[in-house]
Amino acid sequence: MPSGKYEIKVIGILPDLATTTSANFTIIIENTPPVFNSFLTNCSVPLRSSQNYTFPAIIDPDFDNPNISVFSNSTGKVPDFINMT
Repeated sequence: MPSGKYEIKVIGILPDLATTTSANFTIIIENTPPVFNSFLTNCSVPLRSSQNYTFPAIIDPDFDNPNISVFSNSTGKVPDFINMT
């Protein structure tokens, strides 16, 4: 969720469906996104060959634990030809 201020309202309805109560909450998210410490380089791999690619270090000003995921847009899974180690 991007940084910002979010207003939410929680409504409770009792089983008799006649009694309700509500509460308002404000959620404030303050986060600075992580960045690579250098630009990503293009990587072209000829068919039937392999290549190792090392991502640059990730810098996170908020000291979160970022990770890198690779997946196919069509299946949501890591393609078989990618081995993440």
